[in-house]
Amino acid sequence: CTSVPVHPQERQERFAATSPLMRSLLAGAEHPDVGSTIMNLGVQYMRLGDYDKAIEYFVGALAVLTPALGGDNPRVGSCHYNTAIVFFNQKNYAKAAEHYQAALEIYQKNLGPEHPQCLDAAKGSSDANFYLGNFAVAIDLMQFVLDVRIKFLTESHGLVAKTLYDLARICEAADDFPKAQSLYDRCIESAKVAFGEESENFQILSQAR
Repeated sequence: CTSVPVHPQERQERFAATSPLMRSLLAGAEHPDVGSTIMNLGVQYMRLGDYDKAIEYFVGALAVLTPALGGDNPRVGSCHYNTAIVFFNQKNYAKAAEHYQAALEIYQKNLGPEHPQCLDAAKGSSDANFYLGNFAVAIDLMQFVLDVRIKFLTESHGLVAKTLYDLARICEAADDFPKAQSLYDRCIESAKVAFGEESENFQILSQAR
C-alpha cells in the first residue's frame, strides 16, 4: 500500500493535542503499520479501563491511518469502532454515535451490509442514539440488525431473542406501546425455543413484558 504524503504543518496540527509521548511516537509516522500499532496500544488501554489514554491512542491511530489508507479502509473503520466503544463507556453518547456511524458506513461499503461487523456497528449506534433520545434513528438501526439476524439465524435463535428485546425496549421508550408489546411477545416465544423455559435467560426476558 502506498502512503499519502502529509505536509509537515498538517502533521503538526494533527498531533498538537496529543501528549509528549504520543508526539514522539508519531513524529514522521506515515506508514499504516505504525497506525495499526498505535491502535493496538489503544485497545490494550481500553481493556485496562484507561479510557482517556485509549482515546488518545485511537485519535493518533486515525490521524495516521486515514491519510495512509484512505477514509473508507476497513482498518480505519475498526479504529472508529473501537473509539466508539470507549466513548460509549464514558457515557459520551454523541461521540459514540458519531464514530459508530463512521464505522458502519465503512463496513457497509467494504464488507457488505449483512456482515457481522456491520451489525455490531449498527447495534452500537442504535444503543448510543437510544441514550441520546433519538428513538426513530435507534429503531431503524435495531430493526436493520433484527432483519439480518432473522434472515441468517431464524427467529428461534437466542441472539434474535435478545435483539427483539432491545427493539421492544426502544419502542416502549418512544411510547409505541402496541409495537413494543408485539416485540416482547415475539421475544418470549423466541427465548422459549432458544433457551428453554427453565433457563435463566428465559426468566430474565419473560419478566420484561
